Amino acid sequence: MDEKNETDFSQQRSVPIIIYNSYNSDAKELWDECLKMNCSEFVLVVVEVVHWNDSMTPFPSEPIFNKSTEGYGGMADDYINFILEDLIPTVEQFFKPEYYAITGYSLSGLFSVYCMYKTDKFSRVLSGSGSFWYPGFMDYIANTPLKVNIDTTKVYLSLGNKEKKTGNKVLKTIETETLKYRDYLSEQKVNFKFEFNQGGHFNDVISRIAKGIKWLLE
Repeated sequence: MDEKNETDFSQQRSVPIIIYNSYNSDAKELWDECLKMNCSEFVLVVVEVVHWNDSMTPFPSEPIFNKSTEGYGGMADDYINFILEDLIPTVEQFFKPEYYAITGYSLSGLFSVYCMYKTDKFSRVLSGSGSFWYPGFMDYIANTPLKVNIDTTKVYLSLGNKEKKTGNKVLKTIETETLKYRDYLSEQKVNFKFEFNQGGHFNDVISRIAKGIKWLLE
């Protein structure tokens, strides 16, 4: 990836398009980290998600901390439609995609995985510390077929090795549920990589995402 040519693509030249759904304004930080890691050439599209707990969740759920906190609206289908019908057509006014990747961390990591069951648009998927603890999600997976082509799809999963160390009875299932999904991908014969990172959920987030992007591009 060449920084000086980061926006110099013609309509005739195909390039991987990486869509990253972000909780905060970390686009430049992620781009710089990908440059440091010498990622292959790609276009990074970062969307700062406004309604995080609603847009990144597949179906409604009660709050997992206490009743005074925000619950989860389960509006991921609407957000997927936004990506497919509004975001991607805009991107394609400027770039010719080689393929699309959907990437995210925490709830947006969960969302990235959910996309595989709703559309075949994304042949690369990154879920960093994805919220596999989400109530009912693994049951949904067990009863829903993949829409992506397993022969051409790559999936990157990662998790902090201390994330399960929490007093919250829902969050503490994160490692068990993530490993269940890892095993599921293996059974489905999907090309995937799973790795543990050192630390908890909030350690080295940007470098964890960039490392996953690098692998997806290989």
